[in-house]
Amino acid sequence: MKCRLSEEYSASQKKGGDNTQTPICPNLVLQNVKMRNKAVSDCRTSETEIRELKALIARLTSEFATLKTKLDEVTISLHNCYERMDELNDLNIQLQQGFRNETEIVGIPEGNNENLEHIVKVAAQKVGAQLEDVDVDWITHVKPLRLAASPNVPDSGSRKI
Repeated sequence: MKCRLSEEYSASQKKGGDNTQTPICPNLVLQNVKMRNKAVSDCRTSETEIRELKALIARLTSEFATLKTKLDEVTISLHNCYERMDELNDLNIQLQQGFRNETEIVGIPEGNNENLEHIVKVAAQKVGAQLEDVDVDWITHVKPLRLAASPNVPDSGSRKI
């Protein structure tokens, strides 16, 4: 008996009270709903609104298609830029690897029967660097550049009058 009282007490404490004994009747629900007859003008307005909405949706769809096409073009262009940058980066790495052991020594006069390996080793020793034969891939002696004579400066006696 104690359990039954606590069940009734908890059901009556619910918001709106105890509705465990309320029958469900679909007729009661329909009696409270009023049906409104639509006027003919309401139907025409609805049809016009529907047509306008369809036209608006068609325009938006067209604009979205155009935007998608432009976005695809930008994506392709950006992808091409990334590929080009990767190529340039690879070229830069190759150039840096090519220059990694290149050293230019300026101011050593050229002589007959010179031994370039000996000259490079002596120059390295003078600046305090340790240089082994495996450290050098290629040695060449390049003549210094001569500055071209300016066209405004007259030559010394080679002009004909």
